[in-house]
Amino acid sequence: MAAKKLVLCIDDDEDILNSLAALLSSRGFRVERASSGAEALEKFERVRPDFVICDLMMESADTGLTLVRKMRSARAEIPIFLLSSVGAGLEQYADARQLGISAVFQKPLDPAAILQALGAGASGEKGGRHG
Repeated sequence: MAAKKLVLCIDDDEDILNSLAALLSSRGFRVERASSGAEALEKFERVRPDFVICDLMMESADTGLTLVRKMRSARAEIPIFLLSSVGAGLEQYADARQLGISAVFQKPLDPAAILQALGAGASGEKGGRHG
């Protein structure tokens, strides 16, 4: 039997983390949570997730992209998905595309889109904006 895929969920909103954890664990994923950039980087290195779902804006406007840059420098191949609540400007989405983001999900979250994207991420496909 294949090992369950591990998803690192990063968001400073506890409700979002709880929703993601409930959704993903109900579909057979293992979930690690982080609510800050520092905690996210520590867990990223320690647990070596198969996927990352990261809020675009947390402590500051660029926290999400800063985290992605650091994670990409450590593991270029990992599928990373961003969450956005503000309909971020095209400039931020362009930055995300340059960093190889698999998809950007708009809040409120669409569970079906997230599950579909994680399935595509497991097969190496690239997505786009969902929301």
